[in-house]
This record gives sequence, structure tokens and C-alpha cells, in this order.
Amino acid sequence: MLTYEKRFDVRLSSRTLLIRYMDHRGLSVRDLAALTHCSRSVIGHLRSGKRASCESKTAKAIERVLDVPAGTLFDARVSPVLRETAHQPGRAVA
Repeated sequence: MLTYEKRFDVRLSSRTLLIRYMDHRGLSVRDLAALTHCSRSVIGHLRSGKRASCESKTAKAIERVLDVPAGTLFDARVSPVLRETAHQPGRAVA
């Protein structure tokens, strides 16, 4: 059975902007990770472009530490996702 669900995505709008703000603040990947209580790999992957999304709390922490207005570095959106779910015996199908 196919069902539609909603997924909340927080995506980095510009890795170049992230790099510029980190450089402007004099913060390395290690520094930003420590200040945001986030793993170095998440920060490093966002910075390198290997990763484009993260958790909402991580995005908020990064913008707070870099002292940029909310929504400057990250875009939040709700995306529809089509998932296949197994029919459970004994449950009515809508």
C-alpha cells in the first residue's frame, strides 16, 4: 500500500555563504562543531557540499553561532514523500 507522508527538510541554501561566514568569524570546522554541539562530520560535509541538509536544531545552532539572521543559511520546507507500507493483517484498509 502506498501512503503519502510529509517530511520536514532543512537545506543549506549556499555552502559558499557558510564558508564565508565561518571564515569571517575565524571558525574552523572543529570550532563550529564544538560551539554547536554537532559532529565535525556534519559541519565538514555541509561545508564541502557532500551533504546539503541537516536537522532543524543543527541549522538553528549554526546560524546562532555564526550570528546570522534565521533563514540566512538554511531553507526549511515540507516535502511530500510517497512510501510503500506493508498491509498489517487485521487492520482495515482505507
